[in-house]
Amino acid sequence: MKILVYIPLVIMLVGCPGGPRAPETKPTLINGDSLCFSINNKDELNYYNITTTNNDDIIFLDSSGNVKLHLFYPDSCINIQWKYGHSYVISYGLNGKNFVHEFFIDNNGQLTNLGDYISTTERGVFIHDDVICFSVNKSDTLNYYRVESAESGQYKIIKSGENLNLTYPNSCIKLNLKTGYRYIFTYILNGNKHSHLHFTDNKEDL
Repeated sequence: MKILVYIPLVIMLVGCPGGPRAPETKPTLINGDSLCFSINNKDELNYYNITTTNNDDIIFLDSSGNVKLHLFYPDSCINIQWKYGHSYVISYGLNGKNFVHEFFIDNNGQLTNLGDYISTTERGVFIHDDVICFSVNKSDTLNYYRVESAESGQYKIIKSGENLNLTYPNSCIKLNLKTGYRYIFTYILNGNKHSHLHFTDNKEDL
């Protein structure tokens, strides 16, 4: 459902004393026009709101409305046509908890996450606990990947794969990411090279 509503940009993502807690920062998976809130089929999507900004106004692009959802992956994935040069805020509920994902897509299509964590990616790498998926589109083929971690300013390869021909879910890998580290994911999908810079803070916010 498409909802175009303009309201003044006066929203604060902070909790009020005695009021509801502010939503936690948690990334969604954005893969082209496909948006998945989780690829864990045990996670229940309760609601979602997607907004972008234009001349200090907030434009609602899509919303689940006032009806509580009971959707699980893959039915919880939706399609959104993103515009380059815009910032976005996705607020959503999973398993009764509130989350938010803020990001900016530049004019070249590169997505930069904002908020409590910072990462830059040309595509969405989804991280759920110790599972990392380079794509959840079964038509995408993973040809190569390399994961590097930074410790004391030095990057080292911690996992890699070459000459692959893997599709989802076989293209997902298991890797325990340590808190307080920066990671670089370099990978090739369908013959095209992509990269993802990721930081996990000491609160394990991804």
